[in-house]
Amino acid sequence: MKDDELLAVLFPENTDTQEECTASEPEDKHQEIKESERNKLLKHIGALALVLAKQNGRYKRGEKLSANAIADAAIAIIEEIGANSYRCSNPSIRASIAAGVELLKN
Repeated sequence: MKDDELLAVLFPENTDTQEECTASEPEDKHQEIKESERNKLLKHIGALALVLAKQNGRYKRGEKLSANAIADAAIAIIEEIGANSYRCSNPSIRASIAAGVELLKN
């Protein structure tokens, strides 16, 4: 799946993507979430990364997923739609992917 196809699936044409992406941010940006909720979200990130790697060889490195390639694509989309990129860096996305995949294995 190409980046533009992925964007079309994630953000249908009639959606204001910038508003949608930033609207769900809590008023208190330092609000803590429960560990169980955090782990669930990390599992979702890990599962989505595995789906990307399975569907598109661009997101693989040998037989493993390439968290770096996925993180680069995610950063490009975040910048393209103008979403709030606070704490969205390649290393933090890679760490989330790795943590999510690890949680899925346990």
